[in-house]
Amino acid sequence: MDALRRADANVAHAANRWQHFKWKLRHPFHNQKWKLRGRLNHYNPFYYLGRIAHNIKYMFTGRR
Repeated sequence: MDALRRADANVAHAANRWQHFKWKLRHPFHNQKWKLRGRLNHYNPFYYLGRIAHNIKYMFTGRR
């Protein structure tokens, strides 16, 4: 069973990488913008506070 789980995870990961690769080719400007935003958010404490608040709200409401 564990081997099936790992195989499923590997296939899902490969599919996501393929989709991301195709999207990067189609939308290079947006990809660069999101890469920069991700780098900046890595050091931004308010980004993490917002994610925590969103996750807590989602736990209690069930809506996004």
